[in-house]
Amino acid sequence: MKMGVKLHKQAGFSLVELLVALIISFLIMFAALGSASFYEANRRNTIGGNTALENAMASVANIQKDARMAGLGITGSNGIATCSTINVYYNGTTTNATAYSAVSITKGADDQTSDQITFAYSDPIGTVPVSTLVCKNRNKDNQDVCDDTNANGPPAASSDIPVLSTVGFTASQVAMLVPPPDLKPAPDKVPLPCTVVGITAVQDASSRIQIHPTNNCNVQDKDPACWNPPNAGPFTKLTGICNDGTTDCNNNTKNIPPGTRLMTTGPIRWVTYRINDQQEFEKIEQTGSAAGLTSVIAENVVMLRVQYGLSASASSSKIIKWSNTAADQSTVKAIRVVVVGRSPQRVKDKNAAGTCTATTAAPTHGLIVTEGQDDSIAIDLSSNPDWRCFYYKTTSMTVPLKNILMQTSSPN
Repeated sequence: MKMGVKLHKQAGFSLVELLVALIISFLIMFAALGSASFYEANRRNTIGGNTALENAMASVANIQKDARMAGLGITGSNGIATCSTINVYYNGTTTNATAYSAVSITKGADDQTSDQITFAYSDPIGTVPVSTLVCKNRNKDNQDVCDDTNANGPPAASSDIPVLSTVGFTASQVAMLVPPPDLKPAPDKVPLPCTVVGITAVQDASSRIQIHPTNNCNVQDKDPACWNPPNAGPFTKLTGICNDGTTDCNNNTKNIPPGTRLMTTGPIRWVTYRINDQQEFEKIEQTGSAAGLTSVIAENVVMLRVQYGLSASASSSKIIKWSNTAADQSTVKAIRVVVVGRSPQRVKDKNAAGTCTATTAAPTHGLIVTEGQDDSIAIDLSSNPDWRCFYYKTTSMTVPLKNILMQTSSPN
């Protein structure tokens, strides 16, 4: 019997069909790749813009924090700094009669140069605000009054300060000797500087406060003696005038003029913000007269501009003018800040001529150097030939000086 194999016809794709399918697949793939590239470019652009904005916002947020601290512990009832100048010694470094205000703006040289701003305030942690009158000596018969005739002799030691009351004062506090504001001795005829001191002991029985000088101090333990210069000085004016009416005197509490007050403040701090040559937004924190600690808050920040918000008088809290200068610090009630941030990465988008198109017009900072000029001055970014290849974001904020406003009596 003859046996055979029965073949079945099988259906499949022809060569033409396969080619068509491949072409369609390639078209779909190219379309998907094009969309992915578009979305990726869009994502990079969005991230770049967001990063520029984040850099600017981080800078403004740090300024805002310290602006609200400005003046804490150093302002009087009229909202201005207790002293216009200050003597500070801290751990071997001295500054004599340094200008002293809650906020100080150093303007850039022109409209294309960033400003610098410094805030001053005291660290209130662990400090109870108290104040007392400094005496030449205490009256032996009546412990409630000073003996300004000095008939009972000078203090036992140059580091002892006779005071009207020791209530509220404790060892380890940082305080300030504040001379009478109307005392303006010859030849300068200007108010005397305040002097920061560290309280090393309180003698309740004799109503004396000791500011013991030292040649060595423990900064880590916040030793109050770090604020007191050694026995030999180096202040030429402790509070500016000696008992004999001269201004040439060494560091000695016997030279404190009548009417001087001792007030607790806490450690004095200065915080400065600026942009360095690498377009980094820097914060410099300085305690006393010691060298400042510099930290980078944000990168790719191209401009910082600041202005004072001025009121009509020291007793008013209403801003009537924004200015680059403040002749009267008692009228400074707020600041206006503008920061321009840049994206960190270069954007590849270009036009037919090969020019980057991420930014077509330079940003403006809005705050001018010469008052009366147009505020919309474009920032000159030409030092970087590829400046158009980056995104820029401008952030602005008005910040009230809270500690100054709290001392202001009138809202008008």
